[in-house]
Amino acid sequence: MYNLLVAIVKNVGREWLRSQKGRVFQPLEHLGDGDEVPLLDLLQDSYEDPEQFCERWEMANILLSEIDELDSVCKHALKMCAIEERSHLEAANALGVSVSAIKSRLFHGKRMLKRAVRQRTGVRDEPRRSLEPAIS
Repeated sequence: MYNLLVAIVKNVGREWLRSQKGRVFQPLEHLGDGDEVPLLDLLQDSYEDPEQFCERWEMANILLSEIDELDSVCKHALKMCAIEERSHLEAANALGVSVSAIKSRLFHGKRMLKRAVRQRTGVRDEPRRSLEPAIS
């Protein structure tokens, strides 16, 4: 029984070696022909860690709930331009107002939204970069 098992393992190993014939394996740190940067440096981990994911998800939920609490004038402008990604002109036509009115509503809505989020999260001196991408 032992000899049979050894023979099977040897045969599987030989088949694998035959299938690898002609293949060249290079480490990811290797520079290819004419490459200036190793392949390993080109590969990026695009996944965020669980803490970042939860923080982004929680901030999105806070923003959406706070947008719903805004007055209807600013709420509709924010939803159309920030969430639905419509242009100012499309939002103005849909709401029957001028483009400058949409811009004004967006400005005031974002300002009220920032205040509400800061109050809700307890963050007073939060840098602008954390709220801007989510509502711009």
